[in-house]
Amino acid sequence: MAAKNLRSDQKIGNYASFLNLIFMIAVLGIILQKQASVFLRLAVVLPLVLLSAFAHRDTILFNLAMVQRKKGNNDKMWKLLEKSLKAGLEFEKQILVASLYIQTDSASRGIQILEELVKKPNAPQELKTQAAITASMGYWRLGNLDKAISVLQEVKEKGVYNDSLQVNLETYLLEKGDLDAVKKLIKERSNETEINGLLDNRGWYCMLTGKIDEAKSIFMDLVYERKVKFPEAYVHACQVLVYENDIQGAVNCLDLALDKKFMLTSCLTLEYVQKLLCGLQNPQTRDSFAKSMNENLSKVACGKDFPALKTAVEFDKKAEGVIMPNHETYVSLDDGDINTSVEDDDREPNTDLTEEDMRDN
Repeated sequence: MAAKNLRSDQKIGNYASFLNLIFMIAVLGIILQKQASVFLRLAVVLPLVLLSAFAHRDTILFNLAMVQRKKGNNDKMWKLLEKSLKAGLEFEKQILVASLYIQTDSASRGIQILEELVKKPNAPQELKTQAAITASMGYWRLGNLDKAISVLQEVKEKGVYNDSLQVNLETYLLEKGDLDAVKKLIKERSNETEINGLLDNRGWYCMLTGKIDEAKSIFMDLVYERKVKFPEAYVHACQVLVYENDIQGAVNCLDLALDKKFMLTSCLTLEYVQKLLCGLQNPQTRDSFAKSMNENLSKVACGKDFPALKTAVEFDKKAEGVIMPNHETYVSLDDGDINTSVEDDDREPNTDLTEEDMRDN
């Protein structure tokens, strides 16, 4: 099957290149023939234009799908994307399509696309690595945490290292509670510059191992100095502030988290953060809610249910004792020896489809 796929991909690529060459030669020839009539020029150029469009139909279909996405016509978008895949869409865009499936519609279909790509012998190893990392998010979405971890560990054992792999692997291990493995990974990169996603993981690890002061320093830096775009850092910051009984600060962090981007491949949902905020604001539930949060640090850190969550219900926010967000209570802490790149704002691999991705390479 792999040999068949290889021949098919090569045939498509050779066919498109051959048509491009014919098209350029023919158009150049017509242009140089000054005596040629308009009818003759159209008779030659139009079929070649159609042939060229046919040869590049995969990219044309992909771009049309992105137009439908912008319009919010998801049904049409998915149909066009499937047609583009059948037409031999280039590997890099296949990963983007799979990522879009994983983040919005069907993790299973996204994984299927990626697993097929990884098996293709003519796919560049760099793209196979990217496909495996993206697939790990799909396995995680389907609840197969062990599979997500094993896929990334296999890639890492081959000598591959990049920030996306490291962020995902540490995140899954933290969720699983394998703190020894996380500690080892953090030590491996002790001399490396940490992107914000890795820094958040380090703070998460410190919080779960009782190094609250170090965790607080990391999270306050991420939240108030770097103002990162992912909600996890704000919830983790909230946790250490609740641990220190700074409920006002915790409420502030959760309020900031509400404005961040929540994706299906995030550990947290908007609804979960809203419930945390509700539980801490309400004077009737605050003490027991905070106590339950402290007793379930690992669960709260990755957006899982914990006993007090069900007590987070709507209440009168004008009642006495309600804690509302007050960002004038901003506290900036010295980040000490934190080694991080301030240019990285994303916790997860950037798999969003952009205008550049939509262009035909």
